[in-house]
Amino acid sequence: MVACKIQSQGLISFRHFITSSLGVVVTDQSVYFGLLSSAFIVGHSVLSIVFGYLALTHRPFRLIAVGTSIWIVAIVICGISEHVKSYALLIVGRVLSGVGEASFQCVAPPFIDRHAPPARRSFYVGIYLASVIVGVSSKLDRIRN
Repeated sequence: MVACKIQSQGLISFRHFITSSLGVVVTDQSVYFGLLSSAFIVGHSVLSIVFGYLALTHRPFRLIAVGTSIWIVAIVICGISEHVKSYALLIVGRVLSGVGEASFQCVAPPFIDRHAPPARRSFYVGIYLASVIVGVSSKLDRIRN
């Protein structure tokens, strides 16, 4: 699956996928890498506002469940895109991945705040936010090496 390969091999898998699905030479692929990142950011940015508003009127656990379900569907779509050699399908998967993560990013801190013991709330929110940074830095380290 593309999603699994991306995690383990990074840009090498993307280069091969873009070359095989679009027939673009390696030197011309930067725009396609940018589109993949932008697709995620668009889904995440736009739906962060929506999920932030919904967090005021709906139960956080349900919003997290909906977002996680969307994210799972997105990962499956990204995986299928490799088998059908469809860059457009990968873009759709990336947008949906951003949507799924937006729900979690907006709703998890208030959820922790509401359900954690008062003396431990700050610690748990700190762990949650630090995990985001650790995850990003581990991916950047893989790309660098």
